[in-house]
Amino acid sequence: DMEISLRDLNLKSVQSAGMSFLAPLDIYQIDKPYLSRLPSGTSLPRTNIITSDHRVEVFDLSGHESSFLLADSGFEFTKSPVRMRQWNDSSVCSQYIQQMEIWLKDHFKCAQVLIYAYNVRYHLDSIWRPITTPNQNSHLAVCDYRSLNPDKDLVAADIIFPHYRDKAYEVLYNPKQRWFYKKGMDWDDVIVFKLGDSQADEAPCKIESYP
Repeated sequence: DMEISLRDLNLKSVQSAGMSFLAPLDIYQIDKPYLSRLPSGTSLPRTNIITSDHRVEVFDLSGHESSFLLADSGFEFTKSPVRMRQWNDSSVCSQYIQQMEIWLKDHFKCAQVLIYAYNVRYHLDSIWRPITTPNQNSHLAVCDYRSLNPDKDLVAADIIFPHYRDKAYEVLYNPKQRWFYKKGMDWDDVIVFKLGDSQADEAPCKIESYP
């Protein structure tokens, strides 16, 4: 049980200044939420998404990273030895991507890492790391999938591009959701979180930044 685990871990927490969630409006029973990436000047409004802000408790899992697994929580805090002296388009393309591919192969014990791929079994992950360390003004918080009610908390949405339509989810506020961050992340700290998985018994993930 999620609440029992939290009590056992005795994690410190902070109150967020406010997180934005999809407002629980009747219109979304009829119209699907969307965000348009079409060129300016088109007749379609940029979005029909209306949000509401809520203050939520965010738990610092520092020292207890191993209690949150990618398959269960939809995220994991881990270490990556890939170090960059400079962050720019050139260094990311020529160095960072190749080094991260090598690290990801070893981390996931997989034969190949692809940017986007389809296979019989796949999971799509994203990696976030701070480039200003060890002090950050805004942290990245992640919601543990075990505290979500997918049928009630998640609302399917579209991201509309000129040549295709992508799928996403907007999240409704639920006081039972549990959010986590790690204070003082260093240069080798990374968050691996799921964007999707072909295995129905494994968790996707929801993320949010907060001041």
